[in-house]
Amino acid sequence: MYQLTTHYRGAELRLDFQPGASAALTINGIERDSVSSEASVVTLKLSSTVQTDYEWHEFIEAIIAYEADTIEASIHANNQQLTTRSVARTNK
Repeated sequence: MYQLTTHYRGAELRLDFQPGASAALTINGIERDSVSSEASVVTLKLSSTVQTDYEWHEFIEAIIAYEADTIEASIHANNQQLTTRSVARTNK
């Protein structure tokens, strides 16, 4: 399993993803969304909102692109990329 983490406006964002096309988005220690696919080459998207600051809500989205040999994962907030990670896909 791989992880991608970042902090954004006081919120802890974590994306867990596996070579077998499954992923979970956790915000502040609570799993907010999860997804899996039987397809080998696929793009998965997870999303949630989170309250940051006083009465400010942010749209959080994680995108994981499963290609034949690599996995590209990224976390976005309000259409702005916060962090990204690329890993070799050794187990399909």
